[in-house]
Amino acid sequence: AMFIHETDATTSLILNTEKCNGCGRCISACQNGLLTQIADLNKHTLVLFESERVPCNICGVPTVSRAEINYMIQKIGHPAWLDSCLACRVSAPIGGKK
Repeated sequence: AMFIHETDATTSLILNTEKCNGCGRCISACQNGLLTQIADLNKHTLVLFESERVPCNICGVPTVSRAEINYMIQKIGHPAWLDSCLACRVSAPIGGKK
């Protein structure tokens, strides 16, 4: 019932309320406790969480969501390669411009 939808600008976690059976598994699986169960769902889809996508600091192509970057920074710190897309990480020096 839940799916991820990405555009160049955002990454969204969406709930298809027609497919949701109210089991609560998503709530217990959410390690950060960000999801809650809503008793009265009157829409077919509901955006549960949305985060802007971060552009690569070298080529400008959208990479991952700000939420994903922040999570990685929390877990491993902020290495220079984290600000670049995979293609630029392979072809450019770490943290450097082409």
